[in-house]
Amino acid sequence: IYHIDTIVQNFLEFSRPPKLKIQPVSPSTVVDTAIQLLCYRLESYNVRIDLHRSQLLPAIDADPDQLKEVFVNLMINACEAMTGAGTISIEEKVIGPPDRLQAQIRVTDNGPGIPPSFAKKVFDPFFTTKEDGTGLGLSIVSRIIKEHGGRIDLTSTEGQGTTFIIVLPTQGVTL
Repeated sequence: IYHIDTIVQNFLEFSRPPKLKIQPVSPSTVVDTAIQLLCYRLESYNVRIDLHRSQLLPAIDADPDQLKEVFVNLMINACEAMTGAGTISIEEKVIGPPDRLQAQIRVTDNGPGIPPSFAKKVFDPFFTTKEDGTGLGLSIVSRIIKEHGGRIDLTSTEGQGTTFIIVLPTQGVTL
């Protein structure tokens, strides 16, 4: 019943995405919230977080709850991919020319990687390699990032891990 409820909730969220509640927020704060929320799950998977940031990313106009869902989803997927133990590395930095700064967050795991034939499909709705998956998690992640005017890319090498690169506009914020 729990699994069916989860599937139904994912379908509903995918088909009727919640309205964004935009406010100024640093993506760094959202990352910290997601890590704190998942601390027990990370421990149960024996997964360590390596956070690399020189300073908090500048505030952007975003829905913190929706962005939190992005990072939670990516970290849970990484935990499930790394059997036994592993490390999730999160690297934050500001990129781009001074007049168009962007926040970049790279989420990297040292799991088995994604085969090239699957990498092209991971953001497609209903594509899954998990026996009990709905195939909506990464498509929802992609939609949320696009709704925030950003982009998400994937690089993966079989046997070496996967990196999701999120780039979000700072919308005029200067450092």
